[in-house]
Amino acid sequence: MASSSAAPSDARRRPGLSLLAVTALGAALLTLAAGRLVWEQREERLARGEALVSMHTRLAEDQLTTSLQLLELGLDSLAPRVAAEAAPARQNTQLRNALAHAPMLRSLSVVSPQGVIVASSNPANLGMRPDPQGLVSTVATSGDAFRIGIPWSGRDFADGAPIQARDSGRTDRPIHMEFLPALYTPGGSTSDGVTLLAAINPDYFINQFLLNLEGVQGMVRVLRYDNRLLFSTRETDDALLGQRLPGALFISRLRDSESGSGVQLLEDEGPCLAAFRASKRYPVVVMAQAPQAVLLEGWLAETRRLLLLGIPALLGLLVLAALFDRERRRRHAAAAHDDAREQRRLGAVLAALPMGAALLGRQGQVLQGNAAWRPEPALDEAALRALLDEGTPIDLETPAGPDAEANSLAWLRLQATPVTLPAADGPAPCSAVAVQSDITARKLATEQLQLHAHIFDHSSEGIFVCNADNEILWANRALLELTGYSAAEILGQNPAMFGAGTHDGGFYAQMWRDLAHTGLWQGEIANRRKNGDLLPGWLTIVAIKDEGGAVARYVALFSDITEHKASEARIRFLSEHDFLTGLPNRTLFADRLGQAISRAGRHGQRLAVLHIDLDRFKAVNDSLGHGAGDRLLQETAQRICTCVRSSDTVCRQGGDEFLILLEEVGDADAAARVAVHLIQAISRSCAIDGQQVIVTPSIGIAMYPEDGATVETLVSCADMAMYYSKGRGRNAFHFFAPAMTAQATERLAIECGLRGALDKNEFTLHYQPQVSLGDGAIVGVEALIRWNDPQRGLRSPNEFIALAEETGLIVPIGDWVLHEVCRQARRWRDQGLAPIPVAVNVAAPQFYRPGFAASVGAILAAHDLPGDAIELEVTERLILETRDEQLELLQELRRLGVKLSIDDFGSGYSSLAYLHRLPIDKLKIDHAFIANLDNQGSDATITETIIHLAHDLGLTVLAEGVEREAQRDFLRDRGCDAYQGYLFSPPLDGDKLADLLRRQAGGIGTAHAA
Repeated sequence: MASSSAAPSDARRRPGLSLLAVTALGAALLTLAAGRLVWEQREERLARGEALVSMHTRLAEDQLTTSLQLLELGLDSLAPRVAAEAAPARQNTQLRNALAHAPMLRSLSVVSPQGVIVASSNPANLGMRPDPQGLVSTVATSGDAFRIGIPWSGRDFADGAPIQARDSGRTDRPIHMEFLPALYTPGGSTSDGVTLLAAINPDYFINQFLLNLEGVQGMVRVLRYDNRLLFSTRETDDALLGQRLPGALFISRLRDSESGSGVQLLEDEGPCLAAFRASKRYPVVVMAQAPQAVLLEGWLAETRRLLLLGIPALLGLLVLAALFDRERRRRHAAAAHDDAREQRRLGAVLAALPMGAALLGRQGQVLQGNAAWRPEPALDEAALRALLDEGTPIDLETPAGPDAEANSLAWLRLQATPVTLPAADGPAPCSAVAVQSDITARKLATEQLQLHAHIFDHSSEGIFVCNADNEILWANRALLELTGYSAAEILGQNPAMFGAGTHDGGFYAQMWRDLAHTGLWQGEIANRRKNGDLLPGWLTIVAIKDEGGAVARYVALFSDITEHKASEARIRFLSEHDFLTGLPNRTLFADRLGQAISRAGRHGQRLAVLHIDLDRFKAVNDSLGHGAGDRLLQETAQRICTCVRSSDTVCRQGGDEFLILLEEVGDADAAARVAVHLIQAISRSCAIDGQQVIVTPSIGIAMYPEDGATVETLVSCADMAMYYSKGRGRNAFHFFAPAMTAQATERLAIECGLRGALDKNEFTLHYQPQVSLGDGAIVGVEALIRWNDPQRGLRSPNEFIALAEETGLIVPIGDWVLHEVCRQARRWRDQGLAPIPVAVNVAAPQFYRPGFAASVGAILAAHDLPGDAIELEVTERLILETRDEQLELLQELRRLGVKLSIDDFGSGYSSLAYLHRLPIDKLKIDHAFIANLDNQGSDATITETIIHLAHDLGLTVLAEGVEREAQRDFLRDRGCDAYQGYLFSPPLDGDKLADLLRRQAGGIGTAHAA
């Protein structure tokens, strides 16, 4: 393609002409800037001068006011002393003494009310009358007591001889002013005392002002408010003393402000900078002045120097600009000859470029381009105008149609820069160079990288990249959130900054060996957050190698396993601890006990194992509910922990049983003391659901090495000792003894036998008659269970019922008893015997079992029996624990017709008054009271009381365990309703009791059974 044509030759000359114009304009601007600078310096000097005269005005006013105030105070102090002296000579002495201490005064005089000087420091003034003209014109201050007159020049008073002025220190001018009169009259009236006339020496103040003005060509004037000149540092002002100065600066401004500054024109010196300041106490004004010409002397000299240097410099600059312009024109003409050759070279370069390239004209047309240049897509008009008109480069990426190979859009990158094309006769108008690059592959790669970066950055797992020196180059957002660091804090750092310090050097050495050999490492690692919290995680590291096989990058993937570790710890804790109390369980206890045995064996120490069982805890569960029982167990666990050391181990074995390991106990007494503390702590009352609950512990103690050297042996011995404590009345502790092994063996044999007794039909029922004390007739029977133990023969209930309650076997045994009693009652009735109620003992677990009443009704219905065919006996303790739910159960049984009685009454602490609200039919007096009736002691009294109060409540009374006639007679005499015991008959099986009932029905054996 051809290049554009050259521009006219006058266009080539315009740059040279513009250079001269710019140079001239610059010279003009420089001149204006210099002039402005000179003017600003002038104004600055005048501003400093104005500040200077204002400072001198303020300084002079402060000195004058202070001196006059001191004079006024001195006269105020002197006046009473002078007035106190009657003799004029003594007054003269007072005045001279005062004058000696007043350097600002020439003389002191006393003026009588008639205007005559009657005393003076200067004897020449005695008898004179001060010129009234001068005194009348004084100006009063301080309530008319202190007055300042106008200056008196040449003579001391009207006709006195001149007074020699004190040396003022000035040698450059004569002293023409004699004094400035000041009058002081105490109280402001001349009729009440003396008037002091003080001749103030103006030179005193002039000397001070001249010292302040040293080095400054200025002056200070002091005037009264009436514009009369009092004194001045200017020599030519001596003739103006006491006169009014017309046109003074402050006259028009004193009304608005007590100070000010400005320019004042003096007739003989021209314009001056002046400042005034009025005294706040005295009617005087201080004015300082300085001639402008003096203040601007330095500025004028600098201005002259600037002109002498600046004008030749500007002329030289213009000459240099002209020379430079001529040289530039010469070079431009020489370069024009090479324009055609450069155009040809440019075309060759464009053709050799692998990318599209073109020169664009002012209208965006292609002036010259190579074969790779694509005319489409066209440039946006706004971007083109910004490029060509404003010179804004273009760098954009734009789609260029579909790309069949990549199955996507083809992309071009267009870059254009404004240039000035050279021509033979000068530069052509500005155009542009444009380059097109195919970036389709790079675009696709960039999109893939962006997609991967987005995935990495939004991953929930921490990802970071390190270089070959193990310095962090990049980290995603998840890693920053996990560690708590910012990107600026970790970039360039070694990942070791995350380390928790829990791994040794061997751990990391193995990590690097794996990376070096396989390029991969993964495993669990402990890190630490920025705030110090532990951060466990699973780390995977991959080594990325370059083309030469050297490691270029390390990519690490970190997964937070804090919750996983917490879950593991929680599972481990739950596997080793009791979930209710948080105490170690049997597994952890056994492990710690085994370790403690090993340590004790190595060091020759002793240890103790305590087995604790809560007495009657089942009653709490049955009466208050399992929730209350759980809270009681938690409270008990806390109390136990307070009684042992932190190094000891407390374990909940299960249910209401606890184990304690005491290490390094020393001797058995130490273990006993701990047991005592435990009994005291556990036996304290505990508030559960608003009710006070008391449980007691039974504790067994086994000692190492005396009682065993293994975990199983020590725990077993402590368990046997605990059961021994239970068997000896509970709420106590006992150490293990070898004899307890036999008892434990017996207990285990009974428990094992009980579990198979029902299935083997080894239980049987015997029935003991209940006899009326009125007519001796059998009014009922009590069913008593017996166990035909194959090993030991017939066993009484006392040998196995308590164990059956502890093991829970009492419930199925109780159900069997109810079925068997109803079966036997049905059989007796079928045999034609008179129906009598059969009493059955009901244990608390059986009674509290849900659906108990319904079960009783079903059993009665199964044998076609009415409710009064049986009588259920409950213990006094169960009645004491009766709540609303149990009361409703008793009412439900009552509605079935079932009789209810309290067994062993008197062995507990129930109140007879409490019984009236319960559906009870009968009280059975405990046999312990019946055994001692013969002694007529407290048992007899209690028995008699129970009988009378029970009858008052409408209850039937039956006595148990009657074995002697005297006991029977006592009960009959006291009104007891019935009794049972060996006096009448021992318990009989069903057939023998049927025979007894038949004989009684025939009138045989009503007194005693066979």
